Amino acid sequence: MESVLYAKLAETTNPLIHFDIRQLVLTALPQTNGSPFLFESRCDLFVAGVTNQISLPVSILPLSETELRVATKTSLRMSAFGIVVPFHIDGTNETIRVADEVKVSLEWFAKRNSAR
Repeated sequence: MESVLYAKLAETTNPLIHFDIRQLVLTALPQTNGSPFLFESRCDLFVAGVTNQISLPVSILPLSETELRVATKTSLRMSAFGIVVPFHIDGTNETIRVADEVKVSLEWFAKRNSAR
């Protein structure tokens, strides 16, 4: 099944997924100590040779004076990136269908360079 998905994602010609945040707008301040700042972002997402503009909610949580946790999650449609929803027939003649909608979650940890 993995080989089918890699082929549909054009892994040999476009092995990387590119994600560029174009705009980040603060939508809510932390409600309590230890809560994140909430943002709405406009992004360019490049998958399988196709770029789409998407909106993502983003939370940024300061972990210390030098560290941040940045997180987001959303649903995307593979067909929006020209990916035909794959079918796979295994040796038992059973068909497995992969849904067009996929759920994506990302989490980054950033730390300020102490050399500055």
